[in-house]
Amino acid sequence: MSATSVPSAARKRPVASSYSSASPAPLVMGALSVLLSAVLAVVVVVEGEPADVLGLSLRVVPVGEWMLSFAGYLLTPMVVTLALGWDRIAQRHGLRDHNFVLKPQYGNWLRVLLIVGFVLALWHIFNLAVVVAGALTQVWGIG
Repeated sequence: MSATSVPSAARKRPVASSYSSASPAPLVMGALSVLLSAVLAVVVVVEGEPADVLGLSLRVVPVGEWMLSFAGYLLTPMVVTLALGWDRIAQRHGLRDHNFVLKPQYGNWLRVLLIVGFVLALWHIFNLAVVVAGALTQVWGIG
């Protein structure tokens, strides 16, 4: 054995338990946010009052329950955007560790959830706009 070679027993190989990987927590948070926002949208449709909007009869949030739409607006896309940022930052910090296992599919799924979140947010924003428009017409005496 030469002086420069290291016996195989002395070489340390990382064991499977020493590998760390990206956390699924941001993905879970984003998915739960979209799911809860969708549930709030369904509640608004079921509990909503019929309203004539641009010639269409839509069920919109009752004036006193605007917090449902506001909560849905905060959940999507804002919370999903924060989850995407959290995942991105956490995976970048993980690159400092040579044993870190990236999970790019988490970011891909969060991007899909972000698009779904924006679609849901449009419904919540529309409901908030109906409430604000109703309040303004009462204040200004238009309606």
